[in-house]
Amino acid sequence: MAIKIIDKTKLNEDNLKKIFREVKIMMKLRHPHIIRLYQVMETEKMIYLVTEYASGGEIFGITHTILLRAHLMELPVLKV
Repeated sequence: MAIKIIDKTKLNEDNLKKIFREVKIMMKLRHPHIIRLYQVMETEKMIYLVTEYASGGEIFGITHTILLRAHLMELPVLKV
């Protein structure tokens, strides 16, 4: 298991809503290729996400790289 700690004081209201929406969705998901979210704990200033452990580093860096590459690959198609 792993614990991801999110500092709520560094998020604006819109981003906080997005995180809670994503948490709600992740709690329902059961798929072998998606990291499972087991539990969420919240204090006044922090959110703690207890997840399945995944080796290989931070998922956001990997996700950002994949999305960036996908976006760059689509650019020539968008030019008309």
